Amino acid sequence: MIPPKKIKFYVWLLNMFLDYKFKKCFSNVSYFLESNIDTQKSILIIGNHTTWWDGFIAWQLNRKLFNKQFYVIMLEDTLQKLPFFQKIGAFSIQPKSKSIVKTLQTSVELLNKNDTYLLFFPQGKLHSIYDSSFIFNKGIEKIVSKSTDTQLLAYASFWDFAGNEKPYLNVYIQSLNTNVDIQQQYKLFYENAKQKHILNFKS
Repeated sequence: MIPPKKIKFYVWLLNMFLDYKFKKCFSNVSYFLESNIDTQKSILIIGNHTTWWDGFIAWQLNRKLFNKQFYVIMLEDTLQKLPFFQKIGAFSIQPKSKSIVKTLQTSVELLNKNDTYLLFFPQGKLHSIYDSSFIFNKGIEKIVSKSTDTQLLAYASFWDFAGNEKPYLNVYIQSLNTNVDIQQQYKLFYENAKQKHILNFKS
């Protein structure tokens, strides 16, 4: 497992880059918080994984709403190719290897700290934005079962261009019940968020 090695300079650098990138690429970004969040607890957040933007959307979400210490679980071969992300809080997972035990252990240790915000994409890889089947890997359940004082949040991001050259982005966030099937909960949350996005369409 490749461990996280956060360096403040690289966190600052990414913040500067994303402030510029979001302003350049989106006409507007809005966040819709669907439930009360206990900011005293650590946060494990999961989301739909459809684009290059997903991790950066979750990063900005933390900056705007929670201001906790960001960490993200990435596939090991991806992190090896992009070592920059290790310096902003990424650590690796390698499915079907013994090192996955260390990844899960690291996740739980981080979530035991109430200032942690840990991003995990339980689909494990990119999928089409039109694919809403959401087959989750079992790692999410193992992390949740061993994290005793953590909030599980779901987010879903949708964008539309309407009459503009640049799209606007809406991000919907809701807490999930750790004692109920996470995959099924996320499917329901995603469909509800999509319907709200349609109602929020800006013509």
